[in-house]
Amino acid sequence: MYRQCRRFQTNVRREMIVEIDIRQKITLYLIRFQQFIRTINFYRKVKNTHSQEIVQTTDEISIIQRQQIATRLYIILFIVAIIIIVTFTGLNSPIQSIKVSSPTKLIFEQLQLQYSSSSLSCPCSQISVHHSKFISIKPIAYHQVCSSYFISSNFIQLLWDSESFESYYYDVDMKILSLHFNLLSSFCSLAKILIEQKIEIFYSQQFISVELLTRHSFQIQIDSIIENFIYQVPINFRQIHNYIIDMFHANQLHNLFLTNWNLHLSSPAEYYLMKTDPITYNTTNISCSCAAMSTCSRSILTRYNKTVVLPGIISIYNNDL
Repeated sequence: MYRQCRRFQTNVRREMIVEIDIRQKITLYLIRFQQFIRTINFYRKVKNTHSQEIVQTTDEISIIQRQQIATRLYIILFIVAIIIIVTFTGLNSPIQSIKVSSPTKLIFEQLQLQYSSSSLSCPCSQISVHHSKFISIKPIAYHQVCSSYFISSNFIQLLWDSESFESYYYDVDMKILSLHFNLLSSFCSLAKILIEQKIEIFYSQQFISVELLTRHSFQIQIDSIIENFIYQVPINFRQIHNYIIDMFHANQLHNLFLTNWNLHLSSPAEYYLMKTDPITYNTTNISCSCAAMSTCSRSILTRYNKTVVLPGIISIYNNDL
């Protein structure tokens, strides 16, 4: 028993000695590694010369220190770059492309639910299609007056050919009203023709897309196209209307009742030349000349406070027109 215990103690001591030797070696290696890190230098060393040895030795120490700092910085940046590249490569799984030939609408919607829009690509075999293929525009109704009796030919003719009044001036008022309603009828016809033309132009335009759109994205684009169409048609109509007014004003055209320009017949000595001069209105204490502006306006009715009853139709109050 004594021998066995003594041998056991001897073995323990030997193992302790071996363990201490390994730690010393590891410590020695760490010290050497630290020394290597401190003195590592990727740059060429500066060679000494015999002249000015003390000054050069001081400069060499400063240069070597800067070289060592630059070397450490280079190593750190290199290690960081390697870590970033390895991490990025490990996180990005390899991309596998799966091609589905001629997918149906149901298959495409299922693929949309499975994959994100950035990873799903479905190029169109036909990138353009006319609007008439999938859009239909039909005006529901125009302004109420465009479907009323007031712009009908019977009502306009009734105002013009009225012979039940004794006063000539009152007859003139009726003819003026007839022309106004006739103009209103022309505006309604022009609006209908313009809308029909714009619809035909809209149908001939093409919807272009190189990729198959989602239902939501497609609906948003179509709604935007239709809203823009509805917004532009009235603007185009007003442009045409303003163009007609400006054309009449620029060419100094006279209307039937001479409310914008006066005509004067010259004397025989002047060979009966027709002279014209613009009419100036001052209805709101503001002077407005028809030669300078095309928006001058006033009532051209000659009798304002008369009420006329057209049998079987409606009462017309001239002072409200």
